[in-house]
Amino acid sequence: MELFATHIPLWDSLSENTLKSFLDESDLNRLTHVSHPKRRRELLVGRAFIKYTLGDVLGKEAHHIKLTLKNDRIPYLADSSVCFSLSHSGPIILLAVSDHPVGVDIEQLKNHNFERLKRLLAPAQQKTLHLCPTVQDKAAFFTRCWTMKEAAFKLDAITGTSVLQAHFLSGRVDDFYIAVAANVTLSETSVQFKGIHGINMNIVTLNDRIVS
Repeated sequence: MELFATHIPLWDSLSENTLKSFLDESDLNRLTHVSHPKRRRELLVGRAFIKYTLGDVLGKEAHHIKLTLKNDRIPYLADSSVCFSLSHSGPIILLAVSDHPVGVDIEQLKNHNFERLKRLLAPAQQKTLHLCPTVQDKAAFFTRCWTMKEAAFKLDAITGTSVLQAHFLSGRVDDFYIAVAANVTLSETSVQFKGIHGINMNIVTLNDRIVS
């Protein structure tokens, strides 16, 4: 499995029309319902990034990569066994590419109202969150748990693999937490982080356990 990342501002030289040329008909239809400039840019850059990256992986021109939507929202390759999952947070877009179904999530570390958000965690996770001594520790623990859950939700949408059945690998890149979920065992050696062109970012790998 490989993790690829890009920085949205790196694509600023490309116009919206140029980026739209990478969209398939289903995504062009979806774009008509996205009016917010930031969301439009995320969709456009995300799809172009997918096609450029998969083109490199498969040895094809980016414009020749055809994406199909599952349940009208999840892009996949109908003519290839290569699987992928996309996530973005702030200016960063993260793409996981694998021979097996995969879910990925990236979230920037932020302080939240944890009393309100703790209900989103499992009971054991809520107890651990309560025991975190500082706001910074609470933010780190919550963000890590949340990315793992989001990655698992994406995997479940593709394969029906539940959170309890999924295998995880999580890590941190500067103030971003990353989680990968798969239905096969993951290890530090099975996941390669490609980084971001023009940006020095090193991933710190954490363990692959999620508190149930």
